[in-house]
Amino acid sequence: AVRYCSSLLHHTVDSISPFITTVLVNGKELTVGVIGREETVFDKPPTPAEIRSVIYSRIQPYDVIQAVLQQEVVLYCGRLIGTNPDKFKGILKIRVGWVLEAMKLCLKMLNKNPKPLENHSPYEVRQLLFKVLSVREWAQHEHLSPLQRRQLEGCLCRVPAQFYLQVWDILARTPQGIRTQGHTLPHQPTLTNMTRSELNFGLLVEDILNHIQQPEYRQIIVELLCIVSTILHRNPELTFRNQLDLDELVSEAFKMFCKDNQMEGCRDVMVFFSAANSVTTGYLARAVVNNVLKGGQLAPTGGVEEEDQCRVS
Repeated sequence: AVRYCSSLLHHTVDSISPFITTVLVNGKELTVGVIGREETVFDKPPTPAEIRSVIYSRIQPYDVIQAVLQQEVVLYCGRLIGTNPDKFKGILKIRVGWVLEAMKLCLKMLNKNPKPLENHSPYEVRQLLFKVLSVREWAQHEHLSPLQRRQLEGCLCRVPAQFYLQVWDILARTPQGIRTQGHTLPHQPTLTNMTRSELNFGLLVEDILNHIQQPEYRQIIVELLCIVSTILHRNPELTFRNQLDLDELVSEAFKMFCKDNQMEGCRDVMVFFSAANSVTTGYLARAVVNNVLKGGQLAPTGGVEEEDQCRVS
């Protein structure tokens, strides 16, 4: 009730601007907005008036209580990143609407009948945020399933170490670009205008990944890109001839998974997303290698036959 009334009265946290600045100083960007609606990116320190305008024009019309909850999360992220920056490792862009979604999912995963997030005290919200950001430390102990881990990590938009460097190296050997969900990361002018390790390239990759609305699918795509990177690293003479369609590769991996598990005709891709990382890795790698062996996706730069030179492990 307090949060609801605060939102109706257009209250804002007085000290929120310095905490946004703290996030930015730590090399992160921050977005606010309701899932499925346009997000606003804070990539430079905003004034209190700018924050108020964004909160009550981009969030409150769609979700009254989130207008206040998102302010709380921004505040707690700013505090936490100053004292525990390791909790944000692998997260380049903090998407507050999705962080709240991760918190809601976490409540459902750990409690049979959880009370709504908005009914938790500010202290409880802060503790839950800390727990969600620390998921890697307790997931095994709490017996989270592979799907649940993917959902939480996907909501947090967390990627492995060196991930953006790996994507750059894939793009360098994919003249037609990388595609997912109808959006393409182009080979050019990307490689000409940017450098391998610059922040803007990482943000460009995030912009492509952020078109994926299923957090678990986003994580599968991240896993796939890491696998493609590994295969290309071990086969330096190979280059993708055609556009790298990540959705097609996932679809092919899913079909092979269903065939091997006597589930032909199954259309529920969640059964694949629920499989252990060791299982999905195997099928995703097979999907990539199948494209190599077909000769339709990869072209060797030398004269050796593809079957003779492709190495996965």
